[in-house]
Amino acid sequence: MSAENQDIEIGAGDTLEVEFAPILDQNGLVIDLTTAVVIRWWMGLSSSSTGTNVKLKKTIGNGLTLLGNQGVLLLLNAVDTASLLPGIYYHEYEVILPDTVDVELTPTTGKFAVDTRLIRNQPV
Repeated sequence: MSAENQDIEIGAGDTLEVEFAPILDQNGLVIDLTTAVVIRWWMGLSSSSTGTNVKLKKTIGNGLTLLGNQGVLLLLNAVDTASLLPGIYYHEYEVILPDTVDVELTPTTGKFAVDTRLIRNQPV
């Protein structure tokens, strides 16, 4: 089942860690994500974004870290968020497992709010 409305808020140019909970199968057991074919997180202008309207993409080893059977950690660095314009975007975390596993493949979706910060990149 998808966890909808899992909203994230960040200031442009900030760093943020978000932990996605383990994914459960229809029996309530934790799914072993080490068998996943793809684990990815995208953020874009809307749920139907393509091309340049997808603003951020993360995969395992590139901003996503597999936490064993404890879920997945998303790390956004200042470089990732510095050029984002303030506004409300859409984000989605997706896992693609081998065909033999019956599981919801998009465990998290929601709004991704970017705002400006008063103190940013200013000399001390």
